[in-house]
Amino acid sequence: MMKDLGEKTVLVTGAASGIGAALARSFLTAGCKVALADIDEARLRRVTSEFEHARLAARAVRLDVASEASWALALRDVEASFGPIDILCNNAGIGSERQPFGALSAEAWRRVFDINVHGVFNGISAVLPGMLLRGSDAHIVNTASILGHFARPGVGEYVAAKYAVLGLSETLRMELAGTPVGVSVLCPGLVATRIGLPPGEDENPAPVPPTQPQPGARPLGIDASGIGDAVVTAVREGRFYIFTHPEYAALIDRRFGEIGQALASSAPLGPAEDIAYLGQGFSRY
Repeated sequence: MMKDLGEKTVLVTGAASGIGAALARSFLTAGCKVALADIDEARLRRVTSEFEHARLAARAVRLDVASEASWALALRDVEASFGPIDILCNNAGIGSERQPFGALSAEAWRRVFDINVHGVFNGISAVLPGMLLRGSDAHIVNTASILGHFARPGVGEYVAAKYAVLGLSETLRMELAGTPVGVSVLCPGLVATRIGLPPGEDENPAPVPPTQPQPGARPLGIDASGIGDAVVTAVREGRFYIFTHPEYAALIDRRFGEIGQALASSAPLGPAEDIAYLGQGFSRY
């Protein structure tokens, strides 16, 4: 837990808009020094300048999360300005082309994994060794999705990537138990961000009047502003799972209900010792 966040150095990826910008705002309000990182330099400068004009300790850093070399340069920049990173928010991500698997290109699959999964791994690889070496309280927040807990058709590459981020985060939590480095995984539902919009459009588009429904269209989603505060609270309290839509519990229950039924009807094939071996991580917290 990190009760006192004052003067902590935070790096937020995908900070030029949406959830990333909300995270930056909330950590700045909590008294942190925040490096806003993004590959979209124009949007990043606009967002960061707003914080700078408010006399908040914000700095813009260009970062391509899929590039290890870009991470090295960004880390050098942040540490020269603000000092070592205490809190890493691996938030950068892209959406799906919304194609069924039969029409999905290998290029689209690789692009989603390069940013949504490899970007998270690159961030952890770049920052975690220093956190452990310093031995002071630190925290890593990885942005997964509610679609890391159940699937929906037409966005298979996105769902698979978010399942990967969730599993990565759960493993990291187990491995870091007993160290001063905490881990959280953010699992937002539908949020009004650019991830679901065509290039060039901004979040929070004008709502569609009820008299003009668009069947199958993506709902607008909630405003991202409250999510940053939820993450700050989770970091302070050392909470692992961060959800934004408790009403989705029924969908998660439906998936685990089917899994439970399948397990209950399966014949035992392996020795009981398997449970102790595979469940070692749960004993760490």
